[in-house]
Amino acid sequence: MPASYPRPCVRYGSQALGEFHLYTLLFVPSAFGAAFIAGVTPRVKRLQHTAIFQSLIESLLLQRGNPLTRALGASKTLQTLLFMCCSALILHGKQRRLHNGFWFLTPDRMPPPDAAALTSCSHERDCGSHIAQGVRNYFLIGLAMDVFKMLIGCAKTGLWSLKQLRLESATWLSCYMAIYRTSHCYLKRKPAASDSLKHIIASFLGGLSYLCYPKLSILSYALLEAMRTLWNAYNKNKTNLKKQKSRFGYSDVIFPLALAYLIHNYVFEPGKVSVLAGIIIDSTTANYAGNLQKRMRLLEPSSMG
Repeated sequence: MPASYPRPCVRYGSQALGEFHLYTLLFVPSAFGAAFIAGVTPRVKRLQHTAIFQSLIESLLLQRGNPLTRALGASKTLQTLLFMCCSALILHGKQRRLHNGFWFLTPDRMPPPDAAALTSCSHERDCGSHIAQGVRNYFLIGLAMDVFKMLIGCAKTGLWSLKQLRLESATWLSCYMAIYRTSHCYLKRKPAASDSLKHIIASFLGGLSYLCYPKLSILSYALLEAMRTLWNAYNKNKTNLKKQKSRFGYSDVIFPLALAYLIHNYVFEPGKVSVLAGIIIDSTTANYAGNLQKRMRLLEPSSMG
């Protein structure tokens, strides 16, 4: 399994480096082991990169180590505004085929070039049915996610009750789709702007739905996918297509450092790592980092007194 590469490197690499030091205990062997992820299939590599980079962004937001992250962590308004910008980038990028990853919403199809000057919607049904169909579909998707989270929570606590069902994802996704399609259909009837600008505005307004479910994990994923969209747009405008099609990229260099940073903090300063990062690290290292964290706690002076 590719995810198990860092485990033997963390365990035996730290021993091979000799006397334990702050960064040779975990950081260096973790980075060395994570470098092997560059050789796996593109699909597995993208999954690994997404999980670690999202965890890194969320952990940095939780740390609040600078004025920007402190402001974002304390203000739901700033978080919502940032998510709206990410939503505009990602949805417009998906429509223009600049984003090929997963996003919570699928944008409306881009109209053909000869229909750019029309002031009517390009979907087959009337606007009301088009909006209602989207809201219904995404409510059911969100409901399935909420039911799954309820089942996981009930299995952990042993208390099976429908009171644990919270329609958070269902409310958020249906609201996201409702705002997006309603604003897009409304703007399509206005001839004052291009269709591209109308779609960007509708995607931006759809991000207001973040207020229904303000989670840093969602915001961190949105930031990651927005950066990927910008990077794909940059690569598309480059003339050197050989570099764009290369199997290895800058992310393969950043990934080992990001994973090593998370594992190092997870063991020595667990408060600086998000819950999602802790779950991913435990699965990546087969709980080896978690066991080290427990041992480090036993060595603390407060636990020895």
